[in-house]
Amino acid sequence: MSVVRRGPTAPLAAVLSVLAFPALSQPAATAASQGAFTGPITIKDVKVQFFFEKSATFSENIADFPAPIVNAQRGEGAPEPASGVLVTMEVVGPKGGQSNDKIALHMAQVNITRKYKSGPRLEQRVFGGFRFNDKGSSYKAFMIDAATCAPLEIEAKLGRSRKFVKVDFECTPELASQ
Repeated sequence: MSVVRRGPTAPLAAVLSVLAFPALSQPAATAASQGAFTGPITIKDVKVQFFFEKSATFSENIADFPAPIVNAQRGEGAPEPASGVLVTMEVVGPKGGQSNDKIALHMAQVNITRKYKSGPRLEQRVFGGFRFNDKGSSYKAFMIDAATCAPLEIEAKLGRSRKFVKVDFECTPELASQ
């Protein structure tokens, strides 16, 4: 007894998919063929900005502010209540290029230390795959929630490049215990 198949067979279906979607039949391009840069890249700047909870806006850069910022959660040390901050790291490299995310020297490590009275709390983030604009800059950003009641220290490392910023947050005792 013979079996009659309706529709294309598996080999024919593969040929039809290649004809319909030629990009699917080509091997994935390597990082080198896409112009991935393998030279040095550096950290230019690290910014810290309040996230204002009532207006959903961000403040100016408060990194390395000269005085303690007190009770920002209540809006006393800021124009309106702010418990979280946005951290933005600017990295410089080749104009219009991209870093190679397979090279350890192209991976940025960011250490965030919250200096609580009970002891420091360390958090880490790692970033790679930087895509540089026509001026040679690339940006990575992340939020830190509940960040405005203890001094905050941020150290970013990328190859031999280092950047350290600090924001001296304080809260009055009744707020700090919440």
